[in-house]
Amino acid sequence: MERTHYAPVVAGGLLVVTALLVVAAVGVPTGAPQADCDDAPAGTGSASVSVAALPDRATVERQQFDGGAWRLSVPDLGVRVDDVRGRPTVTYKLRANVSGRTLAVASTAILGRCHDTSRIGIEATLLEPDRVDETDSAYDGRLTVTYRGTRDGDRVERELTGGNVTVVVRG
Repeated sequence: MERTHYAPVVAGGLLVVTALLVVAAVGVPTGAPQADCDDAPAGTGSASVSVAALPDRATVERQQFDGGAWRLSVPDLGVRVDDVRGRPTVTYKLRANVSGRTLAVASTAILGRCHDTSRIGIEATLLEPDRVDETDSAYDGRLTVTYRGTRDGDRVERELTGGNVTVVVRG
């Protein structure tokens, strides 16, 4: 092979080596600086939080492939979060009386400037086959949204909203 055939390979190799040396010396930007993210303990700090309308129903459906288990699903909750300082939390909770037994499922979001918390979801929950009476068409439940933070060093906890919900059974 003639030397002129090696020129593109040598030039490309030099470009790659130069790029690697520049990245090693200067670094690569990784987005928002870590100084903007607060690593305070969860449940401390403050934020302005408003809640979209609460869902009016949740569902319990029989699963075909989980040994007859039931799956409880709660729609996500929309929230608007502004002026976050620290890491306050918002808990989204469903309590329901299912077949004479109390059932509670919840999800807690840690508010912060470094991630989106516009939606809070409760993970779908599997219930044992005997947990739900399939002759029932619905159960009564209650959804609550609770804020936890601090103000002047004191803990603050308040219910932002709450409401009744129907847990519909789909066999």
